[in-house]
Amino acid sequence: MICGDDARPSTRANMSWILLSVFLISCFAGSAVHCQETAANPPEIQTETSVHQTCNETIRDSWGYLLSPNYPNNYDPNTVCEYRLIVEQGRNVEITFRLMDVEVSGNCMNDKVELYNGLTTSQPKIGKYCGTFRPPVVVSTTNEMLLRFTSDGSREGYGFMATFASVIPLLAEPGSCGGLLLGEQGTFHSVNFPKSNYPNSMTCVWHIRAPMNREVVLRFNKFHIESSQDCTYDKVTVYGKEHGSGELEFLGKYCKLAQVPDELVAGGNQMYITFSTDSSGNDVGFGASYTTRPINLVSISRGVDEIERKLDSLLPTFPTRRPATTRRTTTTTTAPTTTTTTAPATTTTAPTTTTPTPTTTVLPTTTRRASRRTTTTATPDSTGCSSECPEPSTNACNNQFYAIYGRVGKVRKRPNRPLTVLIITQKVIKMPRSWAGLKRKSRINLVIDCPSCYPHFDTKSKVLLTGISSQTDPSTIVNPTSVGLYKKKEYKRLRKMSSACRRARRRKRNRNKRNHKKV
Repeated sequence: MICGDDARPSTRANMSWILLSVFLISCFAGSAVHCQETAANPPEIQTETSVHQTCNETIRDSWGYLLSPNYPNNYDPNTVCEYRLIVEQGRNVEITFRLMDVEVSGNCMNDKVELYNGLTTSQPKIGKYCGTFRPPVVVSTTNEMLLRFTSDGSREGYGFMATFASVIPLLAEPGSCGGLLLGEQGTFHSVNFPKSNYPNSMTCVWHIRAPMNREVVLRFNKFHIESSQDCTYDKVTVYGKEHGSGELEFLGKYCKLAQVPDELVAGGNQMYITFSTDSSGNDVGFGASYTTRPINLVSISRGVDEIERKLDSLLPTFPTRRPATTRRTTTTTTAPTTTTTTAPATTTTAPTTTTPTPTTTVLPTTTRRASRRTTTTATPDSTGCSSECPEPSTNACNNQFYAIYGRVGKVRKRPNRPLTVLIITQKVIKMPRSWAGLKRKSRINLVIDCPSCYPHFDTKSKVLLTGISSQTDPSTIVNPTSVGLYKKKEYKRLRKMSSACRRARRRKRNRNKRNHKKV
């Protein structure tokens, strides 16, 4: 009965006593270690066994039983039931399922039992189960856990019977499925990595806890898991905890190597890495490492940015025009034609001496900061463009021509400043010879003075960059010649042009060699 046998007694009234007796026998016979630990560490909150079957209950016991609604009878349809578990500080919550009879479905989309590493669903999910097979033992990395049971309107079953206990935190070991990582640096990897594939139907949580006033920086050295759209099957989810805040910050969900950034930074000294797999399909897994750095540097830089934004909001802005020859110009307050005392004289000298400027006058700069902003962001019109949009280059065989396929990582818009866009390189189709260091996953900063000349940039959107550049550093490109959203046809056309140029250069080089031999 414990392993999910379908044999059911004729009398449901005796079902609970049979299951409870079987559970007690299995506890004292098959789980002697757990019973010894419980006996050696008696509960501090409540000394007698507790059984909980009431939904939306907050449980503050050190050990006890959890039963689904109506157990041992079938649970009701369209049920949402939550059990919030809280144990002593400095310990973790361990849940062991003794019986499981929940409607089975693909990826547990219908009825399911979900476990979270905290008291709310915003915390990292550490398990989702259904069917008649007992899930593995689940251990949280904090002293809190949420068990959430939901059902739809179709088939119902007995539900579940589980036990919970307060256990000592387990430190992560090489190859272990999750655990606690302490210290300023360390490494960890998925189960069986890199010798063989990781198991299916598994959820592992690594909890990195660094010293105070430091932030965690995570890097994935190898990453090969089952990929899917929106990471529906296997996935790695990363959370960070901000310094001085109890809320978790979602840092990303990944299942493809191209999605993984170079590094993930938590704003505080804690980070959670959750690796969950489904019942089919697997791969080698991943290997990761983490380091820490002082958090004061980041807070200082954020404070400087905040001060600059406040200063920008306080300083007045005026429509300005870039001077033709001189940097700073002066204006004269001469009315265009308001009073005419000598009509003949004004009509003869008006074309040569007076230049009416009613609205496009350049005001004299009063502060050093305002003058610097005026010279760098000259905007003669309302769109912020100081010149015409650059014309796209079609000479792909130019030695300074570049064509890059990338993904938008971050867009930064600031008032009265150029638009900056972070591009993560996915494929270098063609590049100048001086850009030897440009490769896949390299970061390029686009500085755009006229955003209206380019498409709208959305985070994680795919773009194609083309143009001609004589600079030697590809990390920053100012006003690229052409930026377009990724289209497969355009991508193939650029690759064909690049291949044709390579073949033309090769033919020219071979022809020169033959001519040199004849001479």
